[in-house]
Amino acid sequence: MLLRSRRVLCAALALALSLPVAASDLIAPIKLDTADLNPDAPACDDLNAFVNSRWLAQNPVPADRTTWGTFETLAERSLSMQRQIAKTRPRPPRSSRCGQADRRLLRHRHG
Repeated sequence: MLLRSRRVLCAALALALSLPVAASDLIAPIKLDTADLNPDAPACDDLNAFVNSRWLAQNPVPADRTTWGTFETLAERSLSMQRQIAKTRPRPPRSSRCGQADRRLLRHRHG
């Protein structure tokens, strides 16, 4: 059994190493774009304004939020997709068996 699992592991490893890896599959290096820096803000006095003021101007925090970043954007996108799925979900026929929570959801959604 041990010999067989070693053979399978070696075969899988040999196959994985033989596959070519394209440069596009690798993670691109992070590059500093100087166009994102604010030359009007003095870097020595206020580094945060020098580095972040343009990004903050282009990505304002919504009025109903205290923070706004990648995780909040993903959460909003997820909620939007869930709402869309809930709206497009077909209404089950009355004869189908569904749980009490499903019935409450359907009653709330369809009135």
